[in-house]
Amino acid sequence: MSFDHMVTIKVVRAAYALSIAAYTGIALLMLYEAWGFSVWNKFLEWITILATPVVWLTGILTTRLALEFVINQFKISEHLKVIRDQNEPR
Repeated sequence: MSFDHMVTIKVVRAAYALSIAAYTGIALLMLYEAWGFSVWNKFLEWITILATPVVWLTGILTTRLALEFVINQFKISEHLKVIRDQNEPR
């Protein structure tokens, strides 16, 4: 029941894997919609096809940056705990 060991890294890895799956699904839906646009609007079809990898990459990078920020906050906390333990009077 103690919180000496953090499970955050495992949770962050799972969240990142889920986000990759979600953004890939979104990208596939965008491509499917682009195929549907091809019937009545070629310009919209090409805009959607060109926007799909941008949306996918932007989503993945944004999620990665946010999760790295979370990891860094926990690592800072761990390092501060070590420093505090070293400076405590014995």
